[in-house]
Amino acid sequence: MGKNTNVILNVLKVIGYLLLILLILVVCGIISGIAICFIQTLLFVPKSYMLWTFNSPEKYLIFIVILIIDLFIYYLFIDRKLNRSKTPSLLARILRKCKVPIALFIIVLFYVLITSVTVFTNDKMIDRTFYHPTPTEYKYSDILSVKAGVYGNRIPWRQGQRPVLLYHHPERRQKN
Repeated sequence: MGKNTNVILNVLKVIGYLLLILLILVVCGIISGIAICFIQTLLFVPKSYMLWTFNSPEKYLIFIVILIIDLFIYYLFIDRKLNRSKTPSLLARILRKCKVPIALFIIVLFYVLITSVTVFTNDKMIDRTFYHPTPTEYKYSDILSVKAGVYGNRIPWRQGQRPVLLYHHPERRQKN
């Protein structure tokens, strides 16, 4: 009976450890998203804004940031503890050999995430993208039309897919 108790305690210890790591991964993902939003509001959102959004395709890059954070946490907390042999794991070898490219990729990824923002104020729309960092401003009086809507007509909780709010860049009125 003593052996079974030790096995059960070890299994519970491993499950508790994995749940703690999962909690850390989720918290790090949430913190990175909040940090990016905070930096965006500090740098690009004026005080008199009505609404600001991430630009559409770039906002999904946050999942790559979360994946990278997850890999580092896995390496720091799990891979080092599980791999007690003298030969490093595949993840450890990749991280050691590719430190500079990974760091450059993370810097570029954060640049893309932080600079991809559209702000709506009382009198204009300010659009920034990572490939065009100077803002493009559209006054509402110069805009002929804006195509906006909700993509997807499924009920989210039934089909597992949420509708997405979208807008296309406005058509500018030609100045005579």
